[in-house]
Amino acid sequence: MLRAQAYIRRHLDDPALSLQSIADSVELTENYLSGLYKRETGENLHHVITDLRMERARYLLLHGWHASDVARRCGYSSFSYFHSVFRRQTGMTPADFARRNGREQEP
Repeated sequence: MLRAQAYIRRHLDDPALSLQSIADSVELTENYLSGLYKRETGENLHHVITDLRMERARYLLLHGWHASDVARRCGYSSFSYFHSVFRRQTGMTPADFARRNGREQEP
């Protein structure tokens, strides 16, 4: 699982990061990797990817990055999808998150 986790961290900014690409990197099938990961960590691999991307997004927003740049840097090719995921995860928009944490985004 360490190889899969390292691959995920190295490719968080890649919109093509998927269960298939992770499975290919560790030479396992998608189903086997998914089940193995769940058994060994108790976590769903898709949720892990989303959580890591949101962790990175919060960090970048706190350091003054603009939300559209954050979306790309976190592997989202669609800003509206990033916005939706961020809001679902945090209960606020990326801009609101930045403002509430003392960071104004540049236009």
